[in-house]
Amino acid sequence: MAEHAWRTLFQDLLRQVHGQCDGLVGVLALSQETLSRMQIGTAGDLLQVHVLQYNVEMASTSFSESISLMGLAETLALRGCADDPSAPLPSCHAIARDHHHAIRLAMASLQDAKVHAEAALRHTVKASSRMWAIPFIVYQFLHFPAANDFVEFQIHAAIKDFQKALECAQWAVPLLAAAVTATTSGANS
Repeated sequence: MAEHAWRTLFQDLLRQVHGQCDGLVGVLALSQETLSRMQIGTAGDLLQVHVLQYNVEMASTSFSESISLMGLAETLALRGCADDPSAPLPSCHAIARDHHHAIRLAMASLQDAKVHAEAALRHTVKASSRMWAIPFIVYQFLHFPAANDFVEFQIHAAIKDFQKALECAQWAVPLLAAAVTATTSGANS
């Protein structure tokens, strides 16, 4: 692949992932806020839970997609920086400092961002599984005295999971921005 073509694709992937993760921060913050205001007990609140479940499932899917695109960007850079693209470099540490310094910097930020995005995905999935328990318990077992306590526990635990996911995503976004900046400001290095 020509030098310019793979670098352009690498930059485009970084921009796309940065935009996706930045948008997910808003989704997670809104989900956490919505859930913290919820008082389960009315049909409207249960409808909100279902809407929130859908949004959280979409966030999980978007995180998964972002993580996959990060992996694709890594592979692309390791192949593009290699002398022979059919034999990719083993890691970002093998990228030549003198010829591909900007890509090396971007890869370091990208790999750190990927770790945070993976953690955000894990916490989002945990919150999602708790969200699925809420309507089930309400519909099936609300007449049991302990059911309300269990629903409250699930809500508070999901709020904490959203908070952890949000924190992880908030760490990933500036790292991705740094990766984008490294490739655009050091396009010739």
